[in-house]
Amino acid sequence: MSDEIYKGWTNHATWATHRWITGNESNNRYWQSAAHESESVADLADKLEQEITAEANEALGSASLFADLLISVLETVNYREIAEALKSS
Repeated sequence: MSDEIYKGWTNHATWATHRWITGNESNNRYWQSAAHESESVADLADKLEQEITAEANEALGSASLFADLLISVLETVNYREIAEALKSS
């Protein structure tokens, strides 16, 4: 996987994260509400990163190759870019 721009987003991980959090009605509603309630893009970006990382850790449970790889990819997500998109929609 490359860190090059992907479909207009910073990278594939950022595009995929945005797609998954806005791809179904309940997730989209939740994050649109969070965007509306957040005082700033930075606050929303922090919330995105914290909740997505926590969900990944919970889903994977114990330490493993897959957990390490997932966390590594999540560290490349541009949460600010996603927050900006959510705030502007």
